[in-house]
Amino acid sequence: HHASMGLTLSYPAGWRLETLEMAGLVPILEELTKDPEANVDVEGTLTFGNQIKLYASTFEKAPLDVVLIGLEAYRIAEEDDLLTLVNLVNEANRLTSPTLESPPMTITRPTLEGVDDMVVVSVEQGDWRSEAIYLAKDGLMFVVATASRDPGVVEMMHAMVRSFVFDGSTQALFEQYHKYTVDADVLRTSVASLAPKPAPECDIVCRDAK
Repeated sequence: HHASMGLTLSYPAGWRLETLEMAGLVPILEELTKDPEANVDVEGTLTFGNQIKLYASTFEKAPLDVVLIGLEAYRIAEEDDLLTLVNLVNEANRLTSPTLESPPMTITRPTLEGVDDMVVVSVEQGDWRSEAIYLAKDGLMFVVATASRDPGVVEMMHAMVRSFVFDGSTQALFEQYHKYTVDADVLRTSVASLAPKPAPECDIVCRDAK
């Protein structure tokens, strides 16, 4: 059970679970507030800087055999849906790294009991496959992802997601951390600002110069 995400899940006995708090990678509250001049966003850091990492029993030989579970810093407004948000996030990522060739993505929308919406984004290149499962719950956006080359790890990730049980605190979590998240309108503005601008039309002075 992960209280700050309001989530309970099951995973294989041979796997190793680690949260960022367990690894000491997220400063504890006392450390964050030690320096009053640091201007550290304590709540945002502890909430959206957190992850659950699940290392497969094959991890030592295959370092990509890891499943990550996180709470994304996006919120789903009533007039939008999870797919809209996922598409906008992917487009913003593509525009942020325009020199990287993006492999084709497959997007599906299966259903899962206990969540409001679900979007699965799969990418395959040769023997490499990455998959991200996005879940909507009470306006929050969760992501479960792996880049493993082992189909068994991907299948186990799906089994983990099917085991998810939310403890009823997600609505309160949304209300508490609403200010740390952005919605689709903010992402649309970001995508528009990142999009290549069309070349200016050649005016009469420009045409004379040509």
